[in-house]
Amino acid sequence: MLSELDRTKFQEDGYVVWRDVLSPAEVDELMAEADRVVDWAVRSSRERGAWNPRMDVAADDAGRQIVRSISPMLDLSPKIARLTEDSRFRGRARALLGSDVVLIDEKLNTKTIIEADCGPPNVGSGGWTPHQDWGYLRPTGCPDAGATFVIPLDEARGRGPIVLYPGSHLQPPAYADADPAHGNGRVDLKKMKLPQRKEITEPPGSVVAFDFRMIHQSKPNRSLKPRRLFIIAYASTDAGATAETRRRWQLQRSSAAARFETRIPEAAL
Repeated sequence: MLSELDRTKFQEDGYVVWRDVLSPAEVDELMAEADRVVDWAVRSSRERGAWNPRMDVAADDAGRQIVRSISPMLDLSPKIARLTEDSRFRGRARALLGSDVVLIDEKLNTKTIIEADCGPPNVGSGGWTPHQDWGYLRPTGCPDAGATFVIPLDEARGRGPIVLYPGSHLQPPAYADADPAHGNGRVDLKKMKLPQRKEITEPPGSVVAFDFRMIHQSKPNRSLKPRRLFIIAYASTDAGATAETRRRWQLQRSSAAARFETRIPEAAL
């Protein structure tokens, strides 16, 4: 499943790519699941008259509402919960990190235009500014030994792909806010030497895993087509990650969601 070349590339470049991990049938099933979750989030927002707190909602250049991401996800979808336990992901994470792992985060990035208006956007852009995942995780006590898995469901080229900076995981990050207590993972690229760029434009069914310390960003989706992908993040237990680490991260990131009714009717599953 994992070659020595994969381990070396992950250690040296900070990322590794596998193609055809998921079958076309699995991709289709996950696309339908992603759409179902987005539909639930939009409907729940309309019912409340405010954006569901699990959602990041932005506006594009034309003022259209875009669902940028939805998280957390495990209680919303048994299919996604099973995906996080799948040996093709968890097993690869163990092999890359050389230890058992704990699931820290899971989310749907969708960048999908929606016909809804439940208030102003709660994020400023349909893309993500340059950042490091571990920068956001620092206040939870999460170790920096971790791997983020990206599972594309759509063609990403021209739809706001994720951009990696290979080798950046080996450099001290120039955080926009160096105070770990703030949990701010944004970085100032002008203060770092990052000559390489790698856009994640692998076809649906591929998987890209990158180091928690990898500097990356995501371009806005200026097409009218969705760019759906799942993100699953695991941290090393040998480095200190526990179930409590995940709980602290979810509380830090989604405290508002904890007060929102999250149950989806079983008929919709």
